[in-house]
Amino acid sequence: MITLGSCANYDEAEETCELILSKSFCDRDLEMKTTIHQCRILVFKGDNIACVSRGIGALTSMAELDIPPILDNPEISPPYEMELWKEILDACREHGFVKTFEALPSLKNDFLLAVHSLLVELAAPVAWCVPHLLQTIPLVGIVLTLKYGICVQTAFHVPLFTSFLIAS
Repeated sequence: MITLGSCANYDEAEETCELILSKSFCDRDLEMKTTIHQCRILVFKGDNIACVSRGIGALTSMAELDIPPILDNPEISPPYEMELWKEILDACREHGFVKTFEALPSLKNDFLLAVHSLLVELAAPVAWCVPHLLQTIPLVGIVLTLKYGICVQTAFHVPLFTSFLIAS
């Protein structure tokens, strides 16, 4: 059996990921988890833009998130972020931010937990190569949290969110 821990180098690790993705046992959950490994490998290889591209591609296709083509076009980010902010404000309007988050159920869906993990995994490469997305990634995580439930990764998404609320 081939495992990511047994790979001698990054190219071999990438090949292992591709092998896993090509197998019939590779369901949506495993595909998202393998994408996380692919992104990490790309970061270790110093290819941050490929990591971000792969991660956003996975979020768009597998997680069916409506993320516009914002990698090469920073002008698209602000309107998209405004849409995300509107979703967040609408979800929290009735009970306020704190009570809304307190009332959220725990997220137990493995696929959605992997989606949140991928968002966290993208933070460093986004900061390095596409800083105009630095606010976008946590906002996507907050919207997912409000829709599906709270998880450990929410602790990464929410501090950015609250810093903007305190500043305004």
